[in-house]
Amino acid sequence: MEAPLKWMVRFALSAMMPGSDQLPAIGDLGLRSYVDGLATDASWTFWMGTVLCSIGFMITPFMTIYVPLPAALLSSSQLDRHAMAMANHRVYLLRQAAMMVKMVAGLQWAASPEVRAHLGLIPYAPDPDAWRTT
Repeated sequence: MEAPLKWMVRFALSAMMPGSDQLPAIGDLGLRSYVDGLATDASWTFWMGTVLCSIGFMITPFMTIYVPLPAALLSSSQLDRHAMAMANHRVYLLRQAAMMVKMVAGLQWAASPEVRAHLGLIPYAPDPDAWRTT
């Protein structure tokens, strides 16, 4: 059984970075292993911030697009409108939560070899995990 918090984080990250015709969506780039690693390796404050901002993303459609449903029950067009409205909301706390979700998603997305190749960048070398052994 999967942890609901990890599912919620993956959902929020996927909604904030859906992809396009030219670039892949973050959900197509190993998001499950990324979130599992983030939950294991990140500091507890960073992980809790990510979880809380993802929960905020899930429960705020009533404030952004005036639909009294959680984000998981929105149609794809409503979900896209919610993500955009949250990122541009007049309430700073909502904008900041959207920015946190985008930042966490961007760390995975921009490190992807597929995305880097499309942007004309060389792929990153494999992570040596040296910090775990020192």
